[in-house]
Amino acid sequence: MLHKLSAWELRRLLGAKRISPTELMRHYQARIADINPTLNAFVTLDWDRVFDETKKLDQSIVNGERLGILHGLPIAVKDLTRTRNMRTTFGSSLFANHVPEHDEIRIAAIRSHGGVILSTFD
Repeated sequence: MLHKLSAWELRRLLGAKRISPTELMRHYQARIADINPTLNAFVTLDWDRVFDETKKLDQSIVNGERLGILHGLPIAVKDLTRTRNMRTTFGSSLFANHVPEHDEIRIAAIRSHGGVILSTFD
């Protein structure tokens, strides 16, 4: 029941090597697959990209590197926020295929501290 833990608790588990970023994302992938058909909340889910990112984060833990405060934590952002290489529709069919080339500053900050942009949501 990892999804019931706070971000601080999850981050402590990640820092203590009790779970890996990839394991945490697999949990969230299963949870989203279970509840999103009912909620229909997530606009863009790109699991290949997510797992590419978490593998790098896993390796930084193994290498003993300094971890960012958000290291390995899944973060969903409103679909009004430009996210590099992720479809961002701004809630409009006019932007149904819009994929920004750059992150907004807050997304760049999340990524720089090790957070993983899991998805965009309505």
